[in-house]
Amino acid sequence: MYLLDSDVIVGFLRGNTGAVEKIKNLEEKNASLCISSISIHELLEGAYLSLKPKENLEAIRDFVNRVVVLDFTFDCAKISGKISADLTRKGEKIGDIDVLLSSIAICNGLILVTRNTRHFSKINILKLLAW
Repeated sequence: MYLLDSDVIVGFLRGNTGAVEKIKNLEEKNASLCISSISIHELLEGAYLSLKPKENLEAIRDFVNRVVVLDFTFDCAKISGKISADLTRKGEKIGDIDVLLSSIAICNGLILVTRNTRHFSKINILKLLAW
């Protein structure tokens, strides 16, 4: 199972060849594709800021209907708190949303599909798939 980062979803929705191929390849393998409620927030914020909010909101809705939506739970919060504290101690702090997404992937035993491997690779227990 895979958790899609918002960057791969945005790439897919914009027709980026690499993102489209990555998602289609995973779908052809019957892989379960998931998205977090946090990524949905990021996508919706972008849609509302765009020049074509109606079209973008519809595209997001269509995409979300194709995947499993995962919420941020208490167990995820425990994991994210530890990750954030560990990274802060090492002086390698990354964005809060990246920490939250990582914890959802770890909590659910998923591989995170992202282009942002520079940040996410700082979390040793996180499984990554770059696109």
